[in-house]
Amino acid sequence: MSGFQKIRECINLILEIESIMEEYQNKDLIEFIVRSNAIEGYEVDPEEVVAALNGEPVYDPHILSHLRGLSAAKDSQTLESALEIHSAMGDNVLDSGASGFLRSGMEVKSQEGKNYAPSNQIPEAMKWWENASFSSPFERHVAYEVIHPFADGNGRSGRILMAADLGFDFKEVNRLIGKDYINNLKSVGENYMGEFWKDDSIEENYISRKCLRKIINEEIVKGRKLERYSTLLSREIVKILKSDEVKSVIGDLGPDDEIPSGSIPEIKHILKDIDWIDDLYIILSANDEGYIDVVGHYASDQKNREKSVLYLSISLPRNFDNSILSLLIPEIKETLRHELEHSSQSSEMLDVTPDDAWESIESIEAHYAGESETKAHIAGLYKKAKMTKQPVENLIDDYITNLYMIGLSRGFEDDELKQVMSRIRDIWRYYLLSRYPNTKLDDT
Repeated sequence: MSGFQKIRECINLILEIESIMEEYQNKDLIEFIVRSNAIEGYEVDPEEVVAALNGEPVYDPHILSHLRGLSAAKDSQTLESALEIHSAMGDNVLDSGASGFLRSGMEVKSQEGKNYAPSNQIPEAMKWWENASFSSPFERHVAYEVIHPFADGNGRSGRILMAADLGFDFKEVNRLIGKDYINNLKSVGENYMGEFWKDDSIEENYISRKCLRKIINEEIVKGRKLERYSTLLSREIVKILKSDEVKSVIGDLGPDDEIPSGSIPEIKHILKDIDWIDDLYIILSANDEGYIDVVGHYASDQKNREKSVLYLSISLPRNFDNSILSLLIPEIKETLRHELEHSSQSSEMLDVTPDDAWESIESIEAHYAGESETKAHIAGLYKKAKMTKQPVENLIDDYITNLYMIGLSRGFEDDELKQVMSRIRDIWRYYLLSRYPNTKLDDT
């Protein structure tokens, strides 16, 4: 191709994507082209991308291939569109295979050793991909990558398809292909194992998966809000405990004495934006054994939830000093986060929890494996894990071990207790991964 023909082709490409360019800023497209190539190990100069978008000749084949692919992108949900994009990218940016032709007679694996779709089943798998319902453009992108329809260029063509699927919102595309891109590909890819395009249950479960994601997303938003409030409340409580006057009063308490606080203006102010909590009362006591104990209780007023109250009982070593705060603060935050989670739960959910968790072996499981306590315990322990830099699974195991020891002390049989604790642990870990999907757990 002559230099004149190259210039003419570049100008035509720029004109073809001009309508797209009117809808977003160039910098997002520039970032997309640079980042998409970098993922594959190709370094392109942003200045050259800028020059290309300004109508100047394009000499870098990787920039040109992306511009060609974008100009060909129309319908992100058909095999035909994938073939057109891949064909437009050109042969000179592919290490194997031919542009616009499906992988044939070549079986490939991911870097982790995971098999992509067998070459003789790619047409069937892509037909499934065309017609399947996905919860998001990213999930559709993941399924495409797991199929891996071409010998090379799957990542680049797939990201262009996703860009089209998102209406060429390159700011959003860049967010999805950021630093967590590869990990998210692997994580979501776990839903597509084996010959998944033959699995009718994937389609049948689409609605339930979509609803579950909606619920989880709502919980994440709510959780972040409650995380912030538990931090703000703990700060005010610590200020009170650091007061010399409060320390003096605690030091003078008898073994069975308690100091209930009245309404504290600073805490009341924080609570004004939290639904279903009217106030928080702190109950302080002293002990001579040197331990720290923090117990919370959300006293739900079922007739008028806005008048419900949160109680926080704190037992401290007599004549304590501020050196204990490093141990105390995580306990306070965990307990607050646990009880704030209860405050956000429906009255129906709270009503299901047994009044006496230790009445029977059945009530232990009903209480701790129930929805209300599972959500509250995981929210609290996750908060504590972040504070103490400990693996949350270790905190879960420690908590369950403590429950097991309490059960033994109350006379329950060892074997039946172990079975119940194992089921509670499984439920908590399952919910942990549902609510905090980036959490890494051992396989044990």
